[in-house]
Amino acid sequence: MTTNWSVTDGTVEQPRQRWKVASPEFDAPRLPDPTPLRAAKQAVLDRWPDKLQPPKVDLERLVSEMLDRVNRWDFSGWTIAKTLDAAHACFDSERRERADLLPLREFYRDEIIASTSESFLNGMMLVYISNFVPQGAHTCLLGRALLSARDRLGARWANLLRAVPDIFDGQSAPRQIAYMMTKMPVPWMDLQQIGIRSPHAPGLMDHAHYVFVALVSPGLRNQGEVDKLLAWLKPEGQQVRSSGGAEAIQALLGPWTSSEPPDALRKSLVERLTDLFGDPRMHPGGAWAGVSREALDVFLRWITGANIDFFMDVLSQVESSRMWAPRRRFWMQLYKEGRIDAAWVAFSAKGSRLAQRLMAQRGRRGGLEFGEQLARLDTSLLILKSGNKIIVEGSHSYRIHIFREGEPEAPRLYLRGYDCDEIMRKSDRRARTLAKAHNCLCSRENYPPRCPGSCNWQDWVNEHI
Repeated sequence: MTTNWSVTDGTVEQPRQRWKVASPEFDAPRLPDPTPLRAAKQAVLDRWPDKLQPPKVDLERLVSEMLDRVNRWDFSGWTIAKTLDAAHACFDSERRERADLLPLREFYRDEIIASTSESFLNGMMLVYISNFVPQGAHTCLLGRALLSARDRLGARWANLLRAVPDIFDGQSAPRQIAYMMTKMPVPWMDLQQIGIRSPHAPGLMDHAHYVFVALVSPGLRNQGEVDKLLAWLKPEGQQVRSSGGAEAIQALLGPWTSSEPPDALRKSLVERLTDLFGDPRMHPGGAWAGVSREALDVFLRWITGANIDFFMDVLSQVESSRMWAPRRRFWMQLYKEGRIDAAWVAFSAKGSRLAQRLMAQRGRRGGLEFGEQLARLDTSLLILKSGNKIIVEGSHSYRIHIFREGEPEAPRLYLRGYDCDEIMRKSDRRARTLAKAHNCLCSRENYPPRCPGSCNWQDWVNEHI
């Protein structure tokens, strides 16, 4: 027998006797694997994520009605759900600085301080997160009120409050989250584990994203760090992050404005960035609009090389010929010498099908775009810009044509459709035609040719561009 004393509220209680009784060994039942339960929980959260925006209703009318009820202090027939919808509208970018809504903002502050309703406090936490602006007056107002209600926020936010002690600090909260993200193997998943159920949500996570990109920028010469940032921008099975793309692109391209990345990294960046944000030649808006001219020029140069490579990849499978290896070497050499400024591909129907298949095999849903050559079933075109010259290279014995940029007959780059026969006819109608077959170097104006056999088409191209 043992005797234990216990103390409750400063009062010593009488000792209680406890008998040690021998008992047989007890085998605890094995708990089931929690993995399916976690997966089910995540599926529910994915299906019904946090409500970060009010419904698509007349928000101005909603806010006006809420303000009227506050002024009259009459909430009959009014619900917490409508109160929270009005809060989202009251603190959004259009209304949070309006002087006439100050009494409403102060009402929400006072209710947070006094309320014991977990549903209301949870909702106001989401209002704070989704409308967060560093050092914003509305952010500081909500942050101070929520800090005072910290102990009443409930289990929903327990992990987040432990992981991010400065969550209610209107200045340091984004940096604290961003620093944590740099240590996380997979930020999208790891943030959810600490209670940020919508890591790509606007507000606080927008600003955490900007700081995160700045923090990882110095390491973006490393493929692993590049992959981590790209996985954050587009997590598996999720949409591309809707904001902050320009900052991410700038950080990824910035290290290479004065040097060249390894080939594997360059190809990876071309494929992934065009997958995520589109081909900037065809979609110059969106995230690309916020990228510096210097960084954009770097990427357009990479795309030029990728276009030539991809054209040769496809054509070497469409047309069985030994000609493609020397052609690839020649055009890529001009590209590496900086003599090719832009490139665009127009595949035949057969080439287009193969191109789509190759992209699918490489796991690409979008990315580099190309046009179509519509006049012949088998002929594909590679259209290049070199200085003030436009060069048209083609498959299946198509002659090389060189035009001066700006002349009426010259084809334009980045069109959706081309007619190879029309290009040839326009070339032939010019007073001085520059067109050559690959097996003859003699100039078209001296046709019929008398080739001495010592020249080749590569020398002819070099001579005329």
